[in-house]
Amino acid sequence: MKRRLAIAAFAATAVSFAAIWQPAAATIPAPDPDTYASPLELLLSPDGSRLYVLCQEAAEVRVLNPQTGHEIATIPVGRQPRGFSFSPDATHLFVVNSWDDSVSVIDTRTTKVQATWHAGFEPSSVVEDHAGKALFIADRIGNNITVLDAATGEERQTLEAGRGAQGRAGHPRGVRQAPRDPGSAAPGALRGGQEGPRDPSTA
Repeated sequence: MKRRLAIAAFAATAVSFAAIWQPAAATIPAPDPDTYASPLELLLSPDGSRLYVLCQEAAEVRVLNPQTGHEIATIPVGRQPRGFSFSPDATHLFVVNSWDDSVSVIDTRTTKVQATWHAGFEPSSVVEDHAGKALFIADRIGNNITVLDAATGEERQTLEAGRGAQGRAGHPRGVRQAPRDPGSAAPGALRGGQEGPRDPSTA
């Protein structure tokens, strides 16, 4: 009899303990859509009306009103975009997608991707020549410069570059390319898809 009473008392205590210490349901906050956007670069349109934000982790370009911060458009591009630049007339925005080895061509008037072109291994930056005829893409893993036809995306040729080719910039007498690796050769000038002298003044 005493044993039965002891067992009943233990069971009642256990039930009471479980009721007291029962944890509340976990509350998981909704994910913040901006948490992993990873804005990497900014470009302001020549007329100052739009600010373009390259978001690497979100794989998109966000278009903002620079005066109000209001979002005008979100443009999906390829995986891990790493660099972007305008065409000379700013009607197009070129985005290099490093994990897809591609270039997204965005029409800035419609804020839509107009075409996707193949690039070299892990493209890191892009620039179009002043004539709007050739697109120069620095390929970080390929250690070269891929030259595309700016109208069709067809590959014209591949130029050798330093290790980890990355930075590019427009120049009145050609396109300047800077290797990422400090042990590589000094920046050189490229004209019409051909390697030129390192010092443009010697041309």
